[in-house]
Amino acid sequence: MSAETKSEMQRVILVVDDDDTTRMLARRSLELSGFEVLEAGDGVAALEILDRRLPDIILLDVDMPRLDGFGTCTQVRARPGGGTLPILMVTSFEDSASIDHAYAAGATDFTTKPINWSLLNHRIRYLLRASETLNKLTRTAQDLTRSQARLDNAQRIAHLGNWEWDPSEDWMWWSDEVYRILGLQPADVVSSPAAWLERVHPEDLEAVKTWFADTEQGPASTSIIHRVLLPNGSECYVQHQSSPTNFADSRSGLVYGTVQDVTERVHTEDKVRKLAYYDGLTNLPNRESFTERLAQEVARAKRHARRLSVLFLDVDDFKRINDTLGHSVGDLLLKGVAKRLRDCLRIGDTVTRIECSQGEHQVARLGGDEFTILLVDLREGEDVATVVNRVVERLSLPFTLSGNETYITPSIGVALYPEDGEDAETLLKNADTAMYFAKRAGKNRYQFYDESLNTVALRRLTLDGHLRRALERGEFAIHYQPQLDLTTGCINAAEALLRWHNPELGDILPLEFIPLAEENGMIIPIGEWVIRTACAQAKAWRDEGLCVRRIAVNVSVAQFLQTNFAGIVKKALVDTGLEPVGLELEVTESLLAKDVEGSVRTLHALKQIGVQLSIDDFGTGYSSMSYLKNFPVDRLKIDRSFVKGVTSDPDDEAITMAVLSMAKSMRLGVVAEGVENQEQLNFFQEKLCDQVQGYYLSHPVPPEDLADLVKEYMGSKKSRRA
Repeated sequence: MSAETKSEMQRVILVVDDDDTTRMLARRSLELSGFEVLEAGDGVAALEILDRRLPDIILLDVDMPRLDGFGTCTQVRARPGGGTLPILMVTSFEDSASIDHAYAAGATDFTTKPINWSLLNHRIRYLLRASETLNKLTRTAQDLTRSQARLDNAQRIAHLGNWEWDPSEDWMWWSDEVYRILGLQPADVVSSPAAWLERVHPEDLEAVKTWFADTEQGPASTSIIHRVLLPNGSECYVQHQSSPTNFADSRSGLVYGTVQDVTERVHTEDKVRKLAYYDGLTNLPNRESFTERLAQEVARAKRHARRLSVLFLDVDDFKRINDTLGHSVGDLLLKGVAKRLRDCLRIGDTVTRIECSQGEHQVARLGGDEFTILLVDLREGEDVATVVNRVVERLSLPFTLSGNETYITPSIGVALYPEDGEDAETLLKNADTAMYFAKRAGKNRYQFYDESLNTVALRRLTLDGHLRRALERGEFAIHYQPQLDLTTGCINAAEALLRWHNPELGDILPLEFIPLAEENGMIIPIGEWVIRTACAQAKAWRDEGLCVRRIAVNVSVAQFLQTNFAGIVKKALVDTGLEPVGLELEVTESLLAKDVEGSVRTLHALKQIGVQLSIDDFGTGYSSMSYLKNFPVDRLKIDRSFVKGVTSDPDDEAITMAVLSMAKSMRLGVVAEGVENQEQLNFFQEKLCDQVQGYYLSHPVPPEDLADLVKEYMGSKKSRRA
């Protein structure tokens, strides 16, 4: 059996004829040729067979009862799978009308009676081959249609269209999605380069024209993002991607490209950039954005030999506002500060020229209550003061926040290019350093950077590192300055004063390291150590029989504000065994004035323990006389600034006498500190002051030297009695 016959073994032919003889002859002939034959006596029977099995070809007689060949053919074509099924209709030889009717009903071909069975086999094979070829072409067309539909759907989902451009003919073709991106219908406009350029945003037009020109000439793929104006008045962003392709022959090359609506992506990138480069609270540029901007301006200043300045601003005592009025009010304040700073640097400033597209690039929030200001194209460095004074003036006006009128002051550091740094990082660092010294100098002021500030800043940085480890390394010691009782002539009290000796740095003065300890928080553990050590020393002296009735210890703001401060003091007394009356805690008048109500609560808690309390530097605070009666204190210490001029300045004498008189009326003890000569000592003896303290009596000394001094005064008293 031939390969062709083998391939036809599976072919199924449905013979539909009401004549039994014709069906018998057809079966015999076709089965000999290797076909499988199905039979039906009329059209109805044929359709029933088709419900069960679909043949490869139908041999269909025209003239049949119930349902003739024309009706059967029509119904076959309407069924699933019947549209391309080969149908060979059998008609009478001269029945031309039937032949036309057969084709109209959907017949593939026809043959006439009587049938030549030998020729019929060849015709059937031909029809099968033709049907197979047609089916392949149909499937290919269907695949292409589906592929195009998938492409169209994918382009629609991705908002991606494609185009072709022939520069030599100024001809352009757009896909359907290109029209959709532009908000147009193909009937609205003829696709062309000019039609596209008409819809480009005017600000982007020149860049797009240049890109198309470069695309025509360049061999590589290129892209561009630009804005398009839509018919409804809105705009969108599109991205072109092109790829020039030259034909193998000498004809002009076509340029193929895609265009995609990237509006959402651009807006998302803008949001991401805003999150990355802008402060969410004030909408000002953040540190990273400001640093980049500063670097750009420094590079421009270098090229054109120009000057610029960086201002580093910090809101004074911002934490107090947060703690008092709440963080929400603090946020409102920061927004208000940001707005005023922007207003201070309006376009048209007589000192600076703002070139950036957005004026707010001149002002940034670095975080917390820190802001920076960039001034470009300065004429003179001194002109910065004009802007700084304007900033200070605007910020000094009251802020109304949630019904509260709030006042603030700024501390501002100024660094100039090129004097104070030739790169962004150095300028920002030096402006920060200058701001820090403005704050240390008393706040509400500005400070120009000077190289000497770095030396001081480096010293503080070094001290900070050593200070954090000084306690655990045992570098602290306490010296004691005696207090002389003017009634008995004995040393019956002493003030504990902290001293720090570092093996590398040597002796560091308290005026240098105490403020630093308050800033970095080390004052809390150091202060607790001082109280505990002083209590232990006082107990040891008492055990030795020395008449040191009390030890005075200075208390910092940070210590005093601790909620458990009274508990810390009580534990130190219990652990060391010192009677509470043997400890005196000194607090400054300015500390008490910050929160009178809270101070009274803490002082009463300490008095319940039994310790003594005194107000240090009395007379230097505000409204001292008016609220002193509220504080449960035992004595006042007259500030050394009044003691210094008590015998030479009538004002100092008057203040001192007032304090002595008031203390006597309130049954408070008085200690005059800073007594440095006999004349001052005589004055306080005459005025019946209780005690004096100062260099005339003794400098602060180690505990063993104080013990000797106490014994010396005790012996001197015994000699006078003898």
